Amino acid sequence: MPRAYWLPHLYGTSSLIVARPSAESWQRMLAWLDDAAALGHDIPPDMEVLNTVFRSQVRYLSAEYLRLNGDWYDKNFVPAYGDPEAGLEHVQVVHFSDLGKPWFYHPRLVRRLRPNARQRYYEFWDMWWNLRDQLWQTGPALDCFAFTFLKHQAVFEHLLRLVHARISPSMLRRRSIKY
Repeated sequence: MPRAYWLPHLYGTSSLIVARPSAESWQRMLAWLDDAAALGHDIPPDMEVLNTVFRSQVRYLSAEYLRLNGDWYDKNFVPAYGDPEAGLEHVQVVHFSDLGKPWFYHPRLVRRLRPNARQRYYEFWDMWWNLRDQLWQTGPALDCFAFTFLKHQAVFEHLLRLVHARISPSMLRRRSIKY
């Protein structure tokens, strides 16, 4: 997991993970989630669950490996690490966390919603939409259908609920999972 550089303590971000799935690990996570729900706690976000349950197994990538697009959302904002343009050549992944996922916001809308953003912020949105358009034109018909289907927010949120329901039916009955 890349280091969550925006936090003051060592923590990994779930925006990018490499995992070795196993039945034992899955059961360990389900047991932790069931315990939290049984105690009446809300289920925390996935990042917190992974860091808590698998703390001893996490290997951290450099904090430079990943950046949040929100580091460029305002010309006056300076992230904890300093100038977001410095060291950008080392960044491998830019995670869309500001505003939401890119398929929900066309670049024209992004420019209206974030009029004071750094130029790079807009370039990330443009890049995503240009790639989407290229894939749309060159991808197989089934992939295009799947992309169109998944980009609609209501469908996407429904799929998330189905995934969460698979985690533990008892948690869903208690309505302790927040979407």
